[in-house]
Amino acid sequence: KIDYYKKQNQIITIGETFINIQKKYKMKSKDIFFSLNEKKIESKYLTSVIDNLNNEIISSSFRYDHKLDLLRGTNIEVSDNDQNKYFLKNGMVKLREFVLLGKDIKVILRNDLFGNKENEPKIKGNSVNYKNDKTTITKGIFTSCKNSDNCPPWSITSKKIIHDKKKKEIHYKDAWLRIYNAPVLYFPKFFHPDPSVDRRSGLLQPRLNNSNVLGSSLNLPYFHVISPNKDVTFKPTMFDDNIYMFQNEYR
Repeated sequence: KIDYYKKQNQIITIGETFINIQKKYKMKSKDIFFSLNEKKIESKYLTSVIDNLNNEIISSSFRYDHKLDLLRGTNIEVSDNDQNKYFLKNGMVKLREFVLLGKDIKVILRNDLFGNKENEPKIKGNSVNYKNDKTTITKGIFTSCKNSDNCPPWSITSKKIIHDKKKKEIHYKDAWLRIYNAPVLYFPKFFHPDPSVDRRSGLLQPRLNNSNVLGSSLNLPYFHVISPNKDVTFKPTMFDDNIYMFQNEYR
């Protein structure tokens, strides 16, 4: 059902409503208000927007400005075509350029990081700016830890985290490696492959161990690709009593 108010030049729909924007975005919502003079559409109900590249935006409420081609919403969830998910309390999307801006961001990356689908790689931060396949997050924290007691208690905190989907890399500025939330190693600049990469040189998942003989230890393995069928892994281990152990594996 659609009610048209001629004097105000407004449209109000009742029930499920479908909207096609520029033949590029398909929107599904409920009970929308459309001001033809201001070229603005809004709804207080759950809304889904899907583009031609199969990126999906879900919002608990929305306001779309056709003049600015800007979609504002609350409790936004964005699922891209690489199986990454973005959660924001408040944000906006510039549909023409597909630019995502918002605060209180949480990104759930593909769960096959480090070859273990039990991991739950994620990034959290204060704000996000997504543009041209680059996600920039301020005051962020990254970890592949699953939300359980058996997860390795490590994370990387950074003033700025940049996820480059084209290069398939995650970059950090002023980064700290933390074990049990205690800072262990500092990196002015640091990067590693994103979860979509199967094989590339770089640091592997750090591990914290405990021995009755040597005490607690931290293992920081580094994986180096030599050729398509050759690689080597360096496995330095640091113990409590200034004991260092170096192991290498060549394949």
